[in-house]
Amino acid sequence: MSTDATKKLVYVANWKMNMPAIQSTEWFAEHYEALSELGRTERIVICPTVPALFPLYSMILAKEQ
Repeated sequence: MSTDATKKLVYVANWKMNMPAIQSTEWFAEHYEALSELGRTERIVICPTVPALFPLYSMILAKEQ
């Protein structure tokens, strides 16, 4: 059983910005370091638009290698 001290917050980024995939990718690249830093202590769920899913997934995989 977890206690309040062990619970992590979950940040959900549900994008409703209506950006083209390339613009979403650029935005994510600009904010990747800050999101990565937050992700070290908290859980982050990113929900981009469908056209941006694969480009962002590819970017995350490339940065994690």
